[in-house]
Amino acid sequence: MFGNNLSFFQKLGIGLVVSVIIVFVITYISYTNLEKLNEEHRATNHSQEVIKDATDLLQTVTDAETAARGYFGTRQPVFVESFKNAVSHIDPLFSQLSENAGDDIETKRLISSLSIHLELKKTAMNSYVVQRQDAGANMSLSSDKVMRGKAEMDLIRNYITQITQKEKISLIRRQNESEDASSSSFNWLIVGSLMFLIVIGLLFYYIFKTFTQKLQIEKKVIQSKDELEDVLNLNRYHNWLLEGLKHLAEEMQGQTSKENLCAIVLKELLFYTAGISGTFYLFDKKNSLLTYCASHAVSAIDEIRKEIRMSETWLGQVAVSGNSKIIERKINANIAFSTSIVQRELPYVIIVPIFYEESLEGVIELGYWDKIDDSKIEFINSTTNRIGVSLHNMKSKTELESLLLEIQQQKEELQVQEEELREVNEQLRLQINTKI
Repeated sequence: MFGNNLSFFQKLGIGLVVSVIIVFVITYISYTNLEKLNEEHRATNHSQEVIKDATDLLQTVTDAETAARGYFGTRQPVFVESFKNAVSHIDPLFSQLSENAGDDIETKRLISSLSIHLELKKTAMNSYVVQRQDAGANMSLSSDKVMRGKAEMDLIRNYITQITQKEKISLIRRQNESEDASSSSFNWLIVGSLMFLIVIGLLFYYIFKTFTQKLQIEKKVIQSKDELEDVLNLNRYHNWLLEGLKHLAEEMQGQTSKENLCAIVLKELLFYTAGISGTFYLFDKKNSLLTYCASHAVSAIDEIRKEIRMSETWLGQVAVSGNSKIIERKINANIAFSTSIVQRELPYVIIVPIFYEESLEGVIELGYWDKIDDSKIEFINSTTNRIGVSLHNMKSKTELESLLLEIQQQKEELQVQEEELREVNEQLRLQINTKI
């Protein structure tokens, strides 16, 4: 519920913050483990140095004792040099071992004890060499001195072994800790990477989902916009159609002659459909002819045919078939066809029959420079019934006026005859009265 109230950028910001936190935690843990590894590495190097110092010290003491024993047995000066060289390295090696060894109580105790026995051992070995130099070839060591020297060497070896063993144990422990830290770093790196990838994957999925939804919404909006535009265009077209029909009906009202009515119809149709010129023929049912009634913007009116028989030319064909006909051709193309527009050929012509209750009233021919679109064709076809009604009403009105005129003439003739009869009767009455 809470997530649904968050905006896209808020959710994206939360995802980025979580990603940054994960990266920061992984970085911190990795840095901590790396520092721990570095510390363990330094401690390991230190332990290895202590082990090396202890081993070197033990080897130096052993070399000094070997040289002393060699000189004591052979009195060769070379052993004295070896002895002095070895003894000169004991103190520096011990000092280095003391500095590198740990600060715990046990190590200090071992170092202190080792220092005492090293001094005793050096004193004993110096005593051997000096006594041998002073006594000559007949000197020999007592068994007590030999045993004390061996005991001192064993103690020195034991202390160094303890120090070395202690450092080896510490070295193993540090190696284990280093492995644990390395394993922990690796595990945290894997877990953090997986979490980071999951968050990034969720962010990508959410962004992709949001983007897809946005595209779908935009598509629906565009579709709705197109549908609305289609509806608006359809409404505009219907308004245009109704406005044209209304205007044509208003113009046809009040016309007193067929010629005026046909001329008005041609003018309005051509104006409303962007036509160029046209002609209007009425159907003479008695003679089965199309008779010229009106034209608009036609050159050489004298050349227009005043009568067209049924099935003759395109106008006659349309009158017979009762279906509209659209003729398309290029300007000045050598195509043989006959229309009533003769001065200049138009590339597009539509011929429309006019009916009233399935009775042919006339034929209209309209010419255009451009191709006639469907809206204009529908408008023209929509006007045919109204034009047919107007023509029929005009014809009925004309016939009624003719009938009324004929009745009026007959009435006047009857009145004249009645007056003549009255005069004749009056004359006859006078003649009869005269004779009587």
